[in-house]
Amino acid sequence: MDELQKIDLIRERMDVTYEEAREALNQAGGDVVAALIRLEQEKGSWHCILKGERIWSGFKGLLHRTNQTKVIIKRNGETLLSLPVSLSIAGLAAIMASEELTVMAGIGTAAAILNGCHLELVSDEEPEDEFIFIS
Repeated sequence: MDELQKIDLIRERMDVTYEEAREALNQAGGDVVAALIRLEQEKGSWHCILKGERIWSGFKGLLHRTNQTKVIIKRNGETLLSLPVSLSIAGLAAIMASEELTVMAGIGTAAAILNGCHLELVSDEEPEDEFIFIS
């Protein structure tokens, strides 16, 4: 494995710059594992905190997006029910947890389709994101 491949491997695993990876590799005498251990010790828990912050930031963005998106049940152009996607997902989880609720939801869905109802997903942020699932 040449030096560039080793540096690429270190960068991929530790999320560091080329300079940091090369320096760690040189200090470890070309040993990739020793360089990874050195970087891990230097970054320590700070590296984990940064990754955790990125994950948390992504989760908050997803939560915001689901609250900005609504599930709308319509019949003949009239809105019967409008719920945020996050609440709809929680309701779906509750329905799936109970056999009786699953059967009732299936019957309700069939009745709604037969009565001309349809579902729409509408985003408050981007009005063009409108999808009809059942019509």
